[in-house]
Amino acid sequence: MLNADGCQESLGVRTVLDNFSASGCYLRLTHKVKQRDCLLLITQISGAVIVIRGVVMRVRQRKDGTYGLAVAISKHQIFSLEKFQG
Repeated sequence: MLNADGCQESLGVRTVLDNFSASGCYLRLTHKVKQRDCLLLITQISGAVIVIRGVVMRVRQRKDGTYGLAVAISKHQIFSLEKFQG
Protein backbone atom coordinates (compact mmCIF):
# COMPACT_ATOMS: atom_id res chain seq x y z
CA MET A 1 0.00 0.00 0.00
CA LEU A 2 1.25 3.48 -0.78
CA ASN A 3 0.56 6.31 1.61
CA ALA A 4 0.88 9.68 -0.05
CA ASP A 5 -0.64 11.88 2.65
CA GLY A 6 2.70 12.74 4.27
CA CYS A 7 1.79 11.33 7.70
CA GLN A 8 3.97 8.23 7.47
CA GLU A 9 7.76 8.11 7.44
CA SER A 10 7.90 5.91 4.35
CA LEU A 11 5.85 6.06 1.19
CA GLY A 12 5.08 2.35 0.95
CA VAL A 13 4.17 -0.30 3.47
CA ARG A 14 3.70 -4.03 3.14
CA THR A 15 0.33 -5.51 3.95
CA VAL A 16 -1.53 -8.81 3.91
CA LEU A 17 -4.38 -9.08 1.42
CA ASP A 18 -6.86 -11.50 2.99
CA ASN A 19 -9.70 -11.29 0.49
CA PHE A 20 -10.02 -9.87 -3.02
CA SER A 21 -12.98 -9.53 -5.38
CA ALA A 22 -14.06 -7.33 -8.28
CA SER A 23 -15.80 -4.85 -5.99
CA GLY A 24 -13.60 -4.82 -2.88
CA CYS A 25 -10.88 -6.30 -0.73
CA TYR A 26 -10.00 -6.91 2.90
CA LEU A 27 -6.47 -6.29 4.09
CA ARG A 28 -4.47 -5.93 7.29
CA LEU A 29 -2.21 -3.04 8.29
CA THR A 30 -0.01 -2.38 11.32
CA HIS A 31 -1.25 1.21 11.62
CA LYS A 32 -4.75 2.63 11.71
CA VAL A 33 -6.32 4.54 8.87
CA LYS A 34 -9.68 6.29 8.92
CA GLN A 35 -12.96 5.28 7.36
CA ARG A 36 -13.44 7.06 4.00
CA ASP A 37 -9.65 7.44 3.49
CA CYS A 38 -8.60 6.90 -0.13
CA LEU A 39 -5.93 4.26 -0.75
CA LEU A 40 -3.76 3.25 -3.67
CA LEU A 41 -2.92 -0.46 -3.53
CA ILE A 42 -0.47 -2.31 -5.75
CA THR A 43 -0.55 -6.09 -5.60
CA GLN A 44 0.84 -8.98 -7.62
CA ILE A 45 -1.32 -12.00 -8.29
CA SER A 46 0.13 -14.77 -10.47
CA GLY A 47 1.46 -13.13 -13.66
CA ALA A 48 -0.23 -9.79 -13.17
CA VAL A 49 0.29 -6.57 -11.25
CA ILE A 50 -2.99 -4.94 -10.20
CA VAL A 51 -3.21 -1.25 -9.29
CA ILE A 52 -6.28 -0.45 -7.20
CA ARG A 53 -7.76 2.83 -6.06
CA GLY A 54 -10.23 2.36 -3.25
CA VAL A 55 -12.06 3.86 -0.28
CA VAL A 56 -11.85 2.46 3.26
CA MET A 57 -15.37 1.39 4.23
CA ARG A 58 -14.63 -0.21 7.61
CA VAL A 59 -11.70 -0.39 10.06
CA ARG A 60 -11.53 -3.00 12.84
CA GLN A 61 -8.72 -3.50 15.33
CA ARG A 62 -7.76 -7.18 15.49
CA LYS A 63 -6.64 -9.22 18.50
CA ASP A 64 -3.05 -9.29 17.20
CA GLY A 65 -2.89 -5.46 17.21
CA THR A 66 -3.20 -5.03 13.45
CA TYR A 67 -6.10 -3.29 11.73
CA GLY A 68 -8.44 -4.98 9.29
CA LEU A 69 -9.69 -2.77 6.47
CA ALA A 70 -12.62 -3.35 4.16
CA VAL A 71 -11.91 -1.40 0.99
CA ALA A 72 -14.38 -0.67 -1.83
CA ILE A 73 -12.64 -0.62 -5.21
CA SER A 74 -13.42 2.51 -7.21
CA LYS A 75 -10.89 1.99 -10.03
CA HIS A 76 -8.40 -0.69 -11.07
CA GLN A 77 -5.90 -1.47 -13.80
CA ILE A 78 -4.24 -4.80 -14.57
CA PHE A 79 -0.75 -5.11 -16.06
CA SER A 80 0.65 -8.38 -17.40
CA LEU A 81 4.13 -9.26 -16.17
CA GLU A 82 4.74 -11.24 -19.38
CA LYS A 83 5.27 -7.94 -21.23
CA PHE A 84 8.15 -7.07 -18.90
CA GLN A 85 9.80 -10.49 -18.66
CA GLY A 86 12.14 -11.94 -21.18
